Amino acid sequence: MTKRFWMILAISVLVNAASGQTKPILIQNPDVANAGVKSAVITVDRRAFLTPTADIGFPMVVPAAPVQRAELPLSLDFETFKESTPLVYSALNVPPMSAASRQMKLKSSIESNGNDGYVPFDNTVAASENGYMISATNSFIEFYKSSKLPIYRATLDRFVGGLIDRPCDPKIIFDPLEKRFIFFAQTCAKGAASKLVLAFSTSSDPMQAWNIYVLNGNPLNKKGQWFDYPKIGLTRGELFLSGHLFTDDRFSETAVYQIDKATGFVGGAVRHIVWTALADAPTVLQPATYSFGDPKNDDVLLVGSVWANGANYVRLYEVTGPIDTNPQLRLYKVPSDEYWFFALADQKTQTIDNGDLRMQDAALVDGKLIYTFTSGLPDRHFSRITLGVIDLTVPGLRARSKLLGDLPNASYAYPSLAVLSDANEPVSIFLMYNSASKTAFPEIRYRTCDADLTCGSELILRRGESTINGEKRWGDYSGVSRIRTRKGEVWAASSFGKSGGRRTYLANLEPLTGVAEIPGEGDVSTTEALSIPFTVTTNESVQIVIKRNKESIRTFDYKKEPGKYLLQLLTEPFESGTYSVEIHVGGVLHRTQPFDRK
Repeated sequence: MTKRFWMILAISVLVNAASGQTKPILIQNPDVANAGVKSAVITVDRRAFLTPTADIGFPMVVPAAPVQRAELPLSLDFETFKESTPLVYSALNVPPMSAASRQMKLKSSIESNGNDGYVPFDNTVAASENGYMISATNSFIEFYKSSKLPIYRATLDRFVGGLIDRPCDPKIIFDPLEKRFIFFAQTCAKGAASKLVLAFSTSSDPMQAWNIYVLNGNPLNKKGQWFDYPKIGLTRGELFLSGHLFTDDRFSETAVYQIDKATGFVGGAVRHIVWTALADAPTVLQPATYSFGDPKNDDVLLVGSVWANGANYVRLYEVTGPIDTNPQLRLYKVPSDEYWFFALADQKTQTIDNGDLRMQDAALVDGKLIYTFTSGLPDRHFSRITLGVIDLTVPGLRARSKLLGDLPNASYAYPSLAVLSDANEPVSIFLMYNSASKTAFPEIRYRTCDADLTCGSELILRRGESTINGEKRWGDYSGVSRIRTRKGEVWAASSFGKSGGRRTYLANLEPLTGVAEIPGEGDVSTTEALSIPFTVTTNESVQIVIKRNKESIRTFDYKKEPGKYLLQLLTEPFESGTYSVEIHVGGVLHRTQPFDRK
């Protein structure tokens, strides 16, 4: 061959590497070749075509005392261990780790959700390529665009048009191929039929219309069965959704929904299949999404931990192709370093529940699957962050992992990750998680690592300011989203302790560019709301009237059950003037609250 031909070939390889990623073909036989039962193809029509409206002040009515969602245990052995095992303190002096592949600085940050209707928050975040960011929690969804003030804020129920009962457990992801968002939530009303809602944006601007679909959260049609704890990921043409099926308040099995996403973006009938009866009886499975470039595969890998004290493998499931290709589900049991149960976490004066072994996040990059979850120190029972990597390009799959957490007497939980590097660069990972101890309130920390599990020192993203009182559960999950058009830049969402409860912290971080730059917490803006309490004694209509100079300018109507509530109203979107807010319950004026906007 000529030298010129080799030069053209080399250029072609670089272009292909930069433009997309291809999942390697696994070069070993699976442990189980037929590792699940797939349903017939199910088709659901669009239920709604909704366009968000940015109402002045984004008024919302939420419970005055946040409602704690009870998390049903997946492993009674683990719960017994966690509740009964003491932490073993040590005087260990842990030396700093080696320098990370990339250090970060805080570009901007936002503090929100001072009075969320549900706890824990279940923070999720996604960023588009043109400056939009969506943040969601168990109660709220917010849109941002080049500002620390949301351009839209609503309850999940309002956002999805009331199509399911008490939506919760949100997930949001940005599709780099379609350049649009996908939103997920599920029914959380006890005793209600299990429903799943998917919303597909019609534009990278989330203020444009959304196509909304409702799927059955009881795919096996068993009495009392319902779906919980979602994980989502993308391939070129499909959306993968994994979650638990509970029956009679007991964990039954894990289900995987394989969904044709293309029709969702254009409002057509969405087809999907559901995988059940998975071999090796897995719990949480995280679909691994491609990290840079455009995904070029329609098969997917899902990774899960094993719920045993001293587990020595992770589960890797492969769906071999899209719905129309008669896909197969394969299971690979990938040997790993042992990982362990852990005890409850301390947060200064009281304990708090730091979760369990469930897989939290995963990504595909350069032929490697990188994953993270919480596990324990076997001798001292503190929880730590496991960061693992599986090289998919070699035979004899093996997971390498490292336990992370610089403070010897602190507990860590709820990690999430994003790949900072681009194609043809050494892999660099941003890893965020929570920590707490007898000397520190619940806070948010982060570090950067590479694919060889070499990590930089731990840095504080947001310090905790108080314990989280009267709420046993610390959280479920957090989120990190890469902004693909901005080199190494991410949005991160998690929660920390403040004013006796928890707050959401949204952080926009970018790589350090100068040696003199020091990572820091920076200035924080807040979306604190005017909070007005009121009481509903029977099932009543609630009407909110906003007046300016005694003239009504907007009216909002709600239906509420008996209880104590807060009206939340952001005053910053209002023009200068003198205002009042009237709360009418059952047609009777309940309260008037004046406020000025200068």
